[in-house]
Amino acid sequence: MKKETLKESNSRSVFDLHGKEQRDFFLAILIPFIGLGLQWVFWQYISPFVWFLFFPAVFISAKLGRLKGGLVSTVLSALMVVYFFMPPQLSWEVKNPYNFFSVGMFVIMGYLFSDVQERFWAANKRTENALRETQTANETITKLDEKTREVDELKTQFFANVSHELRTPLTLILGPVQKALHSPELDPELRHDLDIVRRNARFLHRHVNDLLDVSKLAAGQMTLHYSQIDLAQSVRMLASQFNVVADERNIQYQVEAEGSFTAQVDAEKYQRILLNLLSNAFKFTPDGGRIKLALAVEGKDAIAQVSDNGPGIPIAQRAVVFERFHQLEGNASRKHGGTGLGLAIVKEFVELHHGNITIGDSPDNSTMVTVRIPLSAPAGTSYRLILQ
Repeated sequence: MKKETLKESNSRSVFDLHGKEQRDFFLAILIPFIGLGLQWVFWQYISPFVWFLFFPAVFISAKLGRLKGGLVSTVLSALMVVYFFMPPQLSWEVKNPYNFFSVGMFVIMGYLFSDVQERFWAANKRTENALRETQTANETITKLDEKTREVDELKTQFFANVSHELRTPLTLILGPVQKALHSPELDPELRHDLDIVRRNARFLHRHVNDLLDVSKLAAGQMTLHYSQIDLAQSVRMLASQFNVVADERNIQYQVEAEGSFTAQVDAEKYQRILLNLLSNAFKFTPDGGRIKLALAVEGKDAIAQVSDNGPGIPIAQRAVVFERFHQLEGNASRKHGGTGLGLAIVKEFVELHHGNITIGDSPDNSTMVTVRIPLSAPAGTSYRLILQ
């Protein structure tokens, strides 16, 4: 029924358009006769200006009837002037040869009027069609954007549901493994195997937490719990978790977080920021490569920089690498999988702290991610003091 209604509507529109064009054409032909009547009535006042009312008549006819209507009106007007107003009047005889020149100029001007109006009409039609196509394209893009958001929401919800199901068994795995590793009588070979289990279980647990965090961020339910901590000491403790991996892969791992200074941050989320950045660095840095974590204070901000000499992030993708589920493509060396959520969560955690994150190049041409957050919580925010 809708298709039939649309077809009938289109047919009606085309019919109305043709009907309007026909009315305009006949009106364009009628105008010279109106001009003839008016000029005949007032001829004694405007004589000998034979073209006095016919130039505007042709112009109006061209505007209404475009090229076809304008040309017919021009020819009719020229014939009317020759017969009714050029001496001798009411005769086709032309005594003065120069009158042929004026007739020729009038015809040329009439043609130019008509041609300009035709071109102007065609340009307007092209503009209308372009606007209509643009509107259709915008509507299509809007619908695709809505569908993309729906798919993104469904994907996030799906991962959140899966994560809830995975979190409990992972916790049950990590508990006994931790307990076994604390036993002094554990066989060294078994200890090595259990340590691998613990490390990979923690890695999977971190992915599960990322998925849950994304669902909270998407729902606007993520809040910060500020604490006043020794940020330098907290960073050193977190960074030390990667020492074993660095030794196993012969990676030059350097941590610059000297001294002690306090900062008011959400300690758990700040650690997650650095944990994700360091995990990415170790994931994509080849064996024997270099990774550096540097923490410093600049004015009222704490600045953390993580750099590595891995394949890097192409400049063209640095603007979109923080999008959810985005995976870098086109680089054969990037053979490691992932959820595409780590950097997205990092960015949102940083922004929750009213900070910013950027990707650039370090002085030795390696990739460097810089995180800048305020040292103090927003005015009026409560926080707790953590003794370390």
